Amino acid sequence: MKQLSGRIRTLTEEYDEVTAFLKEKQDAGARKKPGFLDRLMKYVEASRIAKRYPRTPVPEDADTQEGFAGTGMTCLPIQNYNEGEIIFREGDDANCMYAVHGGAVDVFTNYDNPLEKKLTTLYANSFFGEMGMIDQEPRSATAVVAEDNTILERIRPDDLETLFRSNTREVDMIMQHLSKRLRRLTEDYEAACEEAAKTE
Repeated sequence: MKQLSGRIRTLTEEYDEVTAFLKEKQDAGARKKPGFLDRLMKYVEASRIAKRYPRTPVPEDADTQEGFAGTGMTCLPIQNYNEGEIIFREGDDANCMYAVHGGAVDVFTNYDNPLEKKLTTLYANSFFGEMGMIDQEPRSATAVVAEDNTILERIRPDDLETLFRSNTREVDMIMQHLSKRLRRLTEDYEAACEEAAKTE
């Protein structure tokens, strides 16, 4: 989990660098630095090689069709939340993660200021806050409850040992969630690198 989380965090920083370059290029014509261009071309080539060996598609919800209800195990403490409640804020210490059992949660960067951006909306059988908990870094976004009667399960680092012993299905779902997140981010990053590597 730590390896997956660390790779996601590093790749997110690189992806943000490329997307910032693309915005500068669109607005004012940014210039590529040699080392930056080398890194772009490395990912462009990796993307071209990968496309020669297509993967068997995996349904988007393949890891959640059974869901928490199908585990047959007792969950960790669960709490109901109402619309508008803030679960955690960007920059907070990350001492736990959450599993969504019902309702919805919105995830924002720069919440409640002019640069606010909604990253995603999470529904039942989703997880959030796992990266900060696993690698003990501050929260990188703000999580806000989007619907009344949203049901969340709080998972602390010490609870993972309990899950490994008693609820391996939920552990599998956490790992698959991280893996899918890394795969989607990698694909987005490769596409951004291809765009940024284009010459005028």
